[in-house]
Amino acid sequence: MLFAPKLSIFVSSNLKSETMKSFLQLLFLLASGLTVFSQNWSEPVILTDTVSYNSNPEMFVFDNGYGTAYLFFEKKWDENSKTEIWIKNITESLPEQPVFADDNIEFRNPCIVVENGVYLLYESNSAGNFNIFGVQFFGDGTFGEPFILTNTLEDEEDMSVSNVYYTDRPVCWIKGGDVMFSYLSPVADTLVFDNIITIDTGNCHEPVFNSAVVYRKVDGNNSSVYYSQFYGGQWLTPDTLMLEGNNYNLSVQMYSSPVHPYNIFWENNGQIYYGYYTSVTSIPLSGFEQMHHPSSFLLILGNEKFYAGSIIFSAGEGDDEDIYSGYAESGYYENLTNNNRRDYNPDFFIGERIGEFAEHTVIWQSEINGKSALCMSYKMDYFVGIGEQEKTGSSIAVYPNPFSGQLTIKCNLPGTLEIFDIKGKKVFTENLTTKGTGEQTTIWVPGNIPEGLYLINIISGEYQETKKVLYTK
Repeated sequence: MLFAPKLSIFVSSNLKSETMKSFLQLLFLLASGLTVFSQNWSEPVILTDTVSYNSNPEMFVFDNGYGTAYLFFEKKWDENSKTEIWIKNITESLPEQPVFADDNIEFRNPCIVVENGVYLLYESNSAGNFNIFGVQFFGDGTFGEPFILTNTLEDEEDMSVSNVYYTDRPVCWIKGGDVMFSYLSPVADTLVFDNIITIDTGNCHEPVFNSAVVYRKVDGNNSSVYYSQFYGGQWLTPDTLMLEGNNYNLSVQMYSSPVHPYNIFWENNGQIYYGYYTSVTSIPLSGFEQMHHPSSFLLILGNEKFYAGSIIFSAGEGDDEDIYSGYAESGYYENLTNNNRRDYNPDFFIGERIGEFAEHTVIWQSEINGKSALCMSYKMDYFVGIGEQEKTGSSIAVYPNPFSGQLTIKCNLPGTLEIFDIKGKKVFTENLTTKGTGEQTTIWVPGNIPEGLYLINIISGEYQETKKVLYTK
């Protein structure tokens, strides 16, 4: 096996002056009494090696005190080799490592589920046909013993896991062309499915779940979008959302809201449609001739008082295919890549929520050297109510973030400034009370310390505030 060299995960990106993008977002959020302080997307960074086919990313931030981000993904060394599952510690920029790899067995579709611990679910044909397996994942990057969740004579595949806003963890998948659904329950150091339900039968594909199971069903040359809801103690008869044409690449937002009800996205003939099953509405997005692989999410703003629907997708053909991000309501989309290679199959991941900070990461495939590497871009948004801006003016501010060279730290609070690495080692301290009253500015030059995540800590009497920054060389 070949291992990737250590890479800088994020590239520093200074905040720009007001652009059309931020103006549209500001107007959109002002209607709710919110203002957005939005960092620009970082420059794309290659996460994996460029000598293999890397795809199907799944990112998870482990809540171990400082938030370590891990990336799980599929890898093939050539078109005829077996699919493997690999892992990369993004936060510490460590080399990628194999999790499951065998010359005679397929391992695919990594999905993280949090249920009385953290588990990696995956599909494998190690028992003959494809079944769903799981293994416990620990904060130090190690794993427990694999266990099997399904064990039938038919292929069980196309698994989709929802980790958002549900006490029980819903999972849907395909078994021999039928849509299956169940919840996960912990048993000792494993998981089991409770009461597996058949939602629909025959020629079904790509099931996803939000507050309903959504999937596509093939009939001749058509691939229609279907859905089924759980209501009144039972699953309702499946209904159609869109019948016409070939619909595929389904995506659901992580949360539905009466303010933004369009939480199902899919691709049809080079266009992206979105709709909501209660209104049975299909609306195409506009602005591009070729749009592919939507990955949608609902941004939770203002202490969960407002929601903004956003979408990631690729647009263009061949080397002109790029990754775009934006709000469906604004009609303006930002190009994250804009290079001379094909960038495609984007997936969106939500990082840690710290107060009103929201971390966003987009990971996609990029054609390099005739293979496909996984690339990433990152940003952080900060949302405050209009009435809260005076309050936030008295707290600390750090910029740019991510940064290289030096970091500017501004604070109106008297007290002590401390900076720690992710292992808890103090790397910098300064007594702010000796610098007088009013806003204090500290310029931190890291010097000869490793790149990675650092914690900026301010202590003023009984008040304490911490911010995370990412240092790159």
